Amino acid sequence: MLGSLLLYLKPKALCAVDAADAVTLSQHVMLDYDGAAGLSSTLKYPTGTLRAYHHIYANAATDAFFVYDITHDGANNYIGSGALDGAGIPSDFFTDLHVRKAFNYAFDWATYIDDLYGGAAIQRRGPIIKTVAGYRDDQPTYFYSPTLALQEMSQAWGGQVLTQGFVFTLPYRSGHPVSQRFAEILKAGLEGLSPDFHINLLEIDFGAWRADRAAGRLPVFVGGWAQDIPHASNWVYGYLTSGFYANLQRLPADQRAIYQTKADACLPLSGAAAEACYADIQMTTYLSATDIFLVQSFATQFSSAQLRGYYANSGRWDQYFYALTKGDLPVIETAAPTSTVTIPFTSTTGTTANVQVPAGAVTQTTTIVAVPDVPAPDAPGGFQLGNLTFNLQAYVSDTLVPSATFASPITLTLNYNDAALGLVAESDLLLLWWDGSDWADAACGPYQRDLDNNVLTVPICHFSQFSIGGAVKIGLIVDGPTLFDGSFT
Repeated sequence: MLGSLLLYLKPKALCAVDAADAVTLSQHVMLDYDGAAGLSSTLKYPTGTLRAYHHIYANAATDAFFVYDITHDGANNYIGSGALDGAGIPSDFFTDLHVRKAFNYAFDWATYIDDLYGGAAIQRRGPIIKTVAGYRDDQPTYFYSPTLALQEMSQAWGGQVLTQGFVFTLPYRSGHPVSQRFAEILKAGLEGLSPDFHINLLEIDFGAWRADRAAGRLPVFVGGWAQDIPHASNWVYGYLTSGFYANLQRLPADQRAIYQTKADACLPLSGAAAEACYADIQMTTYLSATDIFLVQSFATQFSSAQLRGYYANSGRWDQYFYALTKGDLPVIETAAPTSTVTIPFTSTTGTTANVQVPAGAVTQTTTIVAVPDVPAPDAPGGFQLGNLTFNLQAYVSDTLVPSATFASPITLTLNYNDAALGLVAESDLLLLWWDGSDWADAACGPYQRDLDNNVLTVPICHFSQFSIGGAVKIGLIVDGPTLFDGSFT
């Protein structure tokens, strides 16, 4: 089954798969891909049986939320005196921009990511996650800087925070390392700025923590969000306007109004205009230090090298199995400048193929990878595709050479059958290559067609994804009568 060909490794803090298992799997990887689409790859072990797709980003994130109006009456008072007198903090402590910036600069993301995720996470830039329009890699972020944190604290509340000091209690969930480690790192960062800054950590059970969060008693709390739809509005609503976290952290009305106006302007837009509009909201959360945006994790997806059609779609939580197919393992051979090499492979249709790389075709030692039975894109461009699609790839020093070209033609010989032809007329059979948007004739010289023996020989001068195709057979018969007489494309 296709499901048995997939294995998903999450960050070490979040699932039972340990580092030793990951190392063991890595030793069986034939092809390494950086990213979900597999646009570039590295040849790792030619005898491997797996593909590895790295940096598959989660559709969820973890953040720390300031509470802008902290409740401090009743039994659970976490802000001491409720005043900026060295014995507590005021309930509106985090309405001061300099306080929020100082807390951000006092937090060490690198330690947090390494300790909890083994490095398999990125620092967040705002509410919108990577893979969703509105996220930009070049947007600035806060970073750990005690110097800048102290500068911001010196301006907070007109300088009173630095002169008076503060103390408050920061509860975290029992048995929840994500919130506990956040609290520990934040405490260390802030208390290292001044002997007058104190944060008391308190471990409480989830029920009590949840009740205190709902009542607005927690000065800062850690929470996660998983997108319902892969659109920036889902994050903006939940964090900044009238959604779940905007309400829990008691985001002030003036901030909500700003974000609501921006969100209303973005919603009817599409394409580049929408992306720029949501990127502006993301940037505003940075300038406002709305929260401490923590991490978005990523993982490695391992699959059998026999699997075809894999893509990590950020709009889905699980793999779309209907897009997957299964073929033979890729065939790997090494070509040298001074010798001829033949790479044979077989399709599930029963078609056999030989790729002959003559001496002089490559200028340096090159590894040739033939991947049979890959899914074919739709066929615009006036061609009917057959049932034989495959990839030919070239690697130099184990690194993929995209659309590799050759000094002299390479000969491809296909021994096809009716299953491979499908609806394609044999007399007009072509070898097509996919240029990224259309199918085109791949031959860089004359075809040789042996119709009696079902053999097509064609010279090619570059590698790509290939398929056989051409015009549809004349006089197609389906269960008896002729449905049409002629050809179409």
